[in-house]
Amino acid sequence: MLEKAESFVFDLLKNQLRPELTYHDYNHTYYVVEAAKEICVGCELSEEDTEIVLLAAWLHDTGFINNVEGHEEESVKIAQKFLNENGYKADKIEKVIGCILATKVPQKPKNKLEKILCDADLSNLGKKSFIESNELLKVEWENLSNKNYNQDEWLEQEIEYLRQHQYFTPFATLNFGPRKAKNIAILNKQLNKIHQDREKERMKLSVKEKEFKWKKEKAAKPDRGIETMFR
Repeated sequence: MLEKAESFVFDLLKNQLRPELTYHDYNHTYYVVEAAKEICVGCELSEEDTEIVLLAAWLHDTGFINNVEGHEEESVKIAQKFLNENGYKADKIEKVIGCILATKVPQKPKNKLEKILCDADLSNLGKKSFIESNELLKVEWENLSNKNYNQDEWLEQEIEYLRQHQYFTPFATLNFGPRKAKNIAILNKQLNKIHQDREKERMKLSVKEKEFKWKKEKAAKPDRGIETMFR
């Protein structure tokens, strides 16, 4: 079933995903699946429950082909249709649906399986690849909103988001938490540099303005030496 899901999602996103979605693409889905595998092993999940989480991971963002807002509900519709057509048991489908819906921000998982998928979905916050993937997310937001974010505005937003975020499983907290703290520090450093560069530029402009004002005032004053010669 997992192989069928992987093939289905690959074809679906390849053929129907909007090009504006630079972050929520197949690469992101694959990344979430790999993170889910890692957390499932770390949480000593059973084979049956692992399959449920991984199916949810493969299908959790398929709804982006229809809508950005409410994509989780759209993903549920796609997941139900795919799993029913492939003879997946109804009780397991409900668990897959629960996992998908739990990823909706703010995340509110109700059980262990949902917690694992939520942590996998945002595992990149605690990975070295976060800085690069965060730039892709910025481009995606700009594409969808037709708005250009100032870099400091974007950094302030992301720093606040990372500070407020908490992982749900002990495994994710232990394994992703330290790197998330480092990522916050990196973003803070980038933000401070922007502020420092801006202050330096402001100081340069201030000096130039003072020089211009001094030259203007000097040019406006009469030459006292010439006046004395004609007295």
